[in-house]
Amino acid sequence: MFNKIALSSSVYEKLCVLFNIGAQASEIAAVQQYDQDDGLKTAIKLYQTAAGAFSYIRDNSLTTTRSDCTTDFYHETLSLLISIMLAQSQEVFYHKAVKDRMKENTISKIAAHASDLYADAMKQVQHESLKDLQKVWLQVLAAKQALFHGLSEYHKAEYENNEKKNIGEALARLTVIYLKILKYIYIYIYIYLM
Repeated sequence: MFNKIALSSSVYEKLCVLFNIGAQASEIAAVQQYDQDDGLKTAIKLYQTAAGAFSYIRDNSLTTTRSDCTTDFYHETLSLLISIMLAQSQEVFYHKAVKDRMKENTISKIAAHASDLYADAMKQVQHESLKDLQKVWLQVLAAKQALFHGLSEYHKAEYENNEKKNIGEALARLTVIYLKILKYIYIYIYIYLM
């Protein structure tokens, strides 16, 4: 997917090093122990650090045309990476909220925000210049967006049932989740088994 390019620029080299720092931060975040508080906190910080590194590169790149840089330095690619890093950070924050036994309504809002961030990444990966990335990332991002939307509805249903004693609202939310799960099962069967 990514092509090679040779440039003799110290600024470009610094941006390449910063890109590698962002990539490495996300790799280290992915292998943290999510069952431990320190692992969760570290992963959140590292994903945010990666997003910051990619954001700095996107906002300070000196390239003027697409021929000046590799595809990983395209504005669209960097914007996608930023969105994915922020979504993953929010996903880890969701795990921390569940582990810390926060209130169901709060957990629902955290999951909804993760769903929104994954939806934003889904929109960005559909950019014309990112067709090669769509093959890999679109289904993953769609699944994560749907998962966190469902988790948000689930925790909202728990809140409605346990704290507000509104069983009808809770059942309605759980029905919505059930129907969405069926929808994604059908999509999975269509995409992968036909």
